[in-house]
Amino acid sequence: MFTLRIKDNFSAAHFLPKYPYECKRMHGHNYVVEVFVSGNKLNSQYMLIDFKVLKKLVKHILEDYDHFLLNDLDEFKDFPPTAEIISKNIFKKIKKELSKVSDSCFLTKIRIWESENSYVEFYEE
Repeated sequence: MFTLRIKDNFSAAHFLPKYPYECKRMHGHNYVVEVFVSGNKLNSQYMLIDFKVLKKLVKHILEDYDHFLLNDLDEFKDFPPTAEIISKNIFKKIKKELSKVSDSCFLTKIRIWESENSYVEFYEE
């Protein structure tokens, strides 16, 4: 089994209205996103997936979040933009787009760093 990882980032603001401490006020993060894909089947170039293809796919998805107030986005109408919810939403988008460009790998997990000391991982069981 091969596992490949790429890293990207985006900057965004959010607030957590039901949180009892400072994060209930609007603030920002420079999020770092790590994307892990795995598989056994190599393509005709003997790659799981071209890094360039995966980076472009992820960059396109992260553009929807970059320099936005996340609370204003439709996908956060029902759930606040906590690191957990952000990671789950981004995972689902990457999974959907990855299935369109590769049949040799699958999305294993994503890791989103909210700060240099704190991250959340999301993966499907």
